[in-house]
Amino acid sequence: MPIAFPSRRAALFEPSPISQNSTQTNLQKTKWYWIAFITVVINTLVFRKIVEAYSRLLFFWFFVSGRFARPAKSKHCTDATHIRQGDL
Repeated sequence: MPIAFPSRRAALFEPSPISQNSTQTNLQKTKWYWIAFITVVINTLVFRKIVEAYSRLLFFWFFVSGRFARPAKSKHCTDATHIRQGDL
Protein backbone atom coordinates (compact mmCIF):
# COMPACT_ATOMS: atom_id res chain seq x y z
CA MET A 1 0.00 0.00 0.00
CA PRO A 2 1.55 3.34 -1.01
CA ILE A 3 2.25 6.04 1.55
CA ALA A 4 -0.27 8.87 1.26
CA PHE A 5 1.35 12.30 1.04
CA PRO A 6 -0.71 15.47 1.57
CA SER A 7 -1.58 17.24 -1.64
CA ARG A 8 -0.02 20.54 -2.66
CA ARG A 9 -3.40 22.23 -2.41
CA ALA A 10 -3.76 21.23 1.25
CA ALA A 11 -0.21 22.43 1.92
CA LEU A 12 -1.10 25.89 0.59
CA PHE A 13 -3.95 26.37 3.05
CA GLU A 14 -2.50 24.69 6.13
CA PRO A 15 0.47 26.48 7.66
CA SER A 16 3.42 24.21 8.24
CA PRO A 17 5.10 24.23 11.67
CA ILE A 18 8.19 25.87 10.19
CA SER A 19 6.30 28.77 8.58
CA GLN A 20 4.51 29.73 11.82
CA ASN A 21 5.52 32.88 13.64
CA SER A 22 8.68 31.62 15.34
CA THR A 23 9.09 34.68 17.58
CA GLN A 24 5.77 33.99 19.28
CA THR A 25 6.76 30.39 19.84
CA ASN A 26 10.13 31.44 21.24
CA LEU A 27 8.46 33.97 23.51
CA GLN A 28 6.10 31.28 24.76
CA LYS A 29 9.05 28.98 25.42
CA THR A 30 10.95 31.78 27.16
CA LYS A 31 7.90 32.55 29.28
CA TRP A 32 7.74 28.97 30.50
CA TYR A 33 11.49 28.97 31.20
CA TRP A 34 11.08 32.12 33.31
CA ILE A 35 8.11 30.64 35.15
CA ALA A 36 10.11 27.47 35.89
CA PHE A 37 13.14 29.50 36.99
CA ILE A 38 11.10 31.72 39.33
CA THR A 39 9.34 28.65 40.74
CA VAL A 40 12.67 26.98 41.49
CA VAL A 41 14.01 30.16 43.14
CA ILE A 42 10.91 30.58 45.31
CA ASN A 43 10.94 26.91 46.31
CA THR A 44 14.63 27.14 47.20
CA LEU A 45 14.07 30.18 49.40
CA VAL A 46 11.08 28.59 51.12
CA PHE A 47 12.97 25.33 51.64
CA ARG A 48 15.92 27.25 53.10
CA LYS A 49 13.63 29.06 55.52
CA ILE A 50 12.05 25.76 56.58
CA VAL A 51 15.46 24.17 57.18
CA GLU A 52 16.62 27.25 59.07
CA ALA A 53 13.55 27.21 61.33
CA TYR A 54 13.84 23.47 61.92
CA SER A 55 17.52 23.74 62.83
CA ARG A 56 16.70 26.55 65.28
CA LEU A 57 13.97 24.41 66.78
CA LEU A 58 16.36 21.46 67.14
CA PHE A 59 19.03 23.66 68.69
CA PHE A 60 16.50 25.11 71.13
CA TRP A 61 15.19 21.63 71.95
CA PHE A 62 18.65 20.25 72.68
CA PHE A 63 19.56 23.36 74.67
CA VAL A 64 16.41 23.17 76.79
CA SER A 65 16.55 19.39 77.24
CA GLY A 66 20.20 19.59 78.28
CA ARG A 67 19.57 22.55 80.54
CA PHE A 68 16.73 21.01 82.51
CA ALA A 69 17.87 17.40 82.41
CA ARG A 70 18.58 15.70 85.68
CA PRO A 71 22.30 15.48 86.33
CA ALA A 72 23.58 12.02 85.59
CA LYS A 73 24.57 9.98 88.61
CA SER A 74 28.29 9.44 88.59
CA LYS A 75 29.33 5.82 88.62
CA HIS A 76 32.77 6.74 89.86
CA CYS A 77 33.50 7.58 93.42
CA THR A 78 34.19 11.28 93.85
CA ASP A 79 36.39 10.65 96.86
CA ALA A 80 39.98 10.61 95.59
CA THR A 81 41.55 8.93 98.63
CA HIS A 82 41.62 5.50 97.01
CA ILE A 83 43.27 6.71 93.75
CA ARG A 84 46.92 5.74 93.52
CA GLN A 85 49.43 8.54 93.44
CA GLY A 86 50.54 7.67 89.91
CA ASP A 87 47.03 8.20 88.51
CA LEU A 88 46.85 11.82 89.53
